[in-house]
Amino acid sequence: MKLEPVAVRFSKGSIKSTLGSTTENKIKYNEDSVIAPKGTPSPVSEQSVAKQIEKKETKVTRDDYPAKKKKKKAEKEEPLYLRSGVYNFQPKWGFDDTEKYIQVVPNIKIPIKWDRRIIFPEEMLQNMYKEVKVAESEPEIDVIQTSQQDNIPYGLVHANVVLQSHPIFTATSSQLQHLDTLMEYLSRSQHCKDTPIFLTMATIGNDLYWQLVENFVYTMVKYQLSDCALIVCVSDEKCMKKCGDFHFPCFNYLSEPATSLSVMEQIAILKLQHIPKALLHGVDVFMLDLDVGFLADPAYMLKVYRETPIVDIFVQEDFIYLMNRTKAGWKTWYTEPLPNIGMFLCRGNNRTAKVFELALQSYLSLQDQEEKAKPGIDQKKVLSAIQVGRGTFALKFAYFTTDTAPLMDKFIKQHGNVYELGGELMLRALQDQRAMAMHTTCYEKSTKVMGLKASSVFWNPRYYDPLRRTLTKQLLFTTDAALQREVQALIWLALATQRSLILPNLLGDESSIRTIAQYNNRTLWPGFRIASVANDVKVSILEPAYYWRMSQHYSSPSHPVPAPDVVYFAKGESLERIKETLMRLQDVTRIVLHPKPSRNRLRKAENNLEELNLQIASWADDSIGDFGSEPFDTLLSRYRPLPSLDKVQSSEGGDSQLAKTVLTGVRNCYGIFGPPRGNSTCFQICE
Repeated sequence: MKLEPVAVRFSKGSIKSTLGSTTENKIKYNEDSVIAPKGTPSPVSEQSVAKQIEKKETKVTRDDYPAKKKKKKAEKEEPLYLRSGVYNFQPKWGFDDTEKYIQVVPNIKIPIKWDRRIIFPEEMLQNMYKEVKVAESEPEIDVIQTSQQDNIPYGLVHANVVLQSHPIFTATSSQLQHLDTLMEYLSRSQHCKDTPIFLTMATIGNDLYWQLVENFVYTMVKYQLSDCALIVCVSDEKCMKKCGDFHFPCFNYLSEPATSLSVMEQIAILKLQHIPKALLHGVDVFMLDLDVGFLADPAYMLKVYRETPIVDIFVQEDFIYLMNRTKAGWKTWYTEPLPNIGMFLCRGNNRTAKVFELALQSYLSLQDQEEKAKPGIDQKKVLSAIQVGRGTFALKFAYFTTDTAPLMDKFIKQHGNVYELGGELMLRALQDQRAMAMHTTCYEKSTKVMGLKASSVFWNPRYYDPLRRTLTKQLLFTTDAALQREVQALIWLALATQRSLILPNLLGDESSIRTIAQYNNRTLWPGFRIASVANDVKVSILEPAYYWRMSQHYSSPSHPVPAPDVVYFAKGESLERIKETLMRLQDVTRIVLHPKPSRNRLRKAENNLEELNLQIASWADDSIGDFGSEPFDTLLSRYRPLPSLDKVQSSEGGDSQLAKTVLTGVRNCYGIFGPPRGNSTCFQICE
């Protein structure tokens, strides 16, 4: 008698056939199998099927029930995933035995909970934030000594030397021709053994987005992962040129035809069509959005990746925040956890390649071209494909939790917008929850890179330069119009004297402003959410904690952090006169403008000029801005804003044209000192 093969289905950790249990046959499955084609015979033997049929036809009496129950109990005590040969098929995550399954992986030290969240043991993270600086005495090639004579910081010189040795610069023309072959070549290099390729994609619309590229590259250099890093310039000649100028490892991706597709469509095709080709070659990939920064060495994330080979994808945990204004108290909801592929650590196998294949098919089936060009559509397709893979071809994924890798908009929503002040306040909060990375999704334009800087996850020895000439001034809030006039004057002065501008955190009246939380009994508003600056206003704006970050990570005996020099301006002094004073101080690196104190104030012994200089220097050196203990009204009585630009605009010469550009291109962000706006967490954008 010829027997037909019996189909096998899986349920809750046990394998059953349509006729009965087949677990006694010790079936072995291919570890790399994805899904058997329809009609593929089951690995169950004919003898086994015959035995099952015979057993099924045997009538079970009442006396047999205890033995049958005992057998079921024994099977429950010995889950299928503990048996040899059935390693690929784990129970669906969410059942009670999932955590036990993860923990049977050999040598595992990092547990993954039943809800897919990765839990890093505290003892593993004790030295996570320890700073390791490059020693200036470290011997290098001759270019270092030459560069040091040019007053280039050693950290930047070291980074340049490291980048010039990247394996991409020794690749053959055939290896550089296609992205998947280049990724395979890099993954086989000496320094990338057991390490994924860190991949990001870029188009350089302006200098702020180039700062994001720099952050990615110099982060990889800092954590000694640069040989495994790659940037894909998406149909962007400017991006490739700047990569060549700075020795960045970049691949020139040209869409066919590039002119007919939007940037977002090109990025979607790049992710969904070309990345899986490398995955099929066994290349592991850590895809990162440009707005992701690392607070600690990514090696900690790679530990769980190496310890749990059964998990295909490690992804950032996200959730969606919804708000209904029609409900009393603006009732809010949060969705269940969902993956965010801005941080996407993916193994190279046919399961993960299948995810991208399904996502590509779904993306290409979209008929609405406007829908295709929207940001995040490719991510939604990948998420749907992950869900399909989990249920149909044994795909397994785990979350980097919102503690390990927070999204800044969700972090601010949960903890308060006082943390947007940045500096030591934000750093301490992130370290308390053992954060390893920050993702500034939902922050757009200039606020995206400023969010990274506020979170202390921006690494750039070229940016944190002790020789950079800067200008700043304390800002107190009275009215929106007065604030806008003073910020315009500050930006004009910075441009006219060719200095970078540190836009400080804004101080408000703690007795009248109740819309935001206070910091040290002070009402402060983040500096990067003060001014909206048009692209034609070419001013370099730095974060309030600029010199604090420099002192933490980028200072050295030969390149110390410069002390602030206070430059006073008198009441009634014009902007042109202040500019002339600053132009005479070209050799002064760091200038803090401040109104000249009155004679009555200087007569008091406790308020002499030396004491005042120390107070202003303390404010400038603080990572947030230390205004002391005096109440706002006292500070306001001594405060003097800069003159308006209107008089400069009406004058003749180059200063007048620059003033017109600033007056038309700089305005306040909406909602300064106002409550959160909108029906999502994206209220932080400076519109």
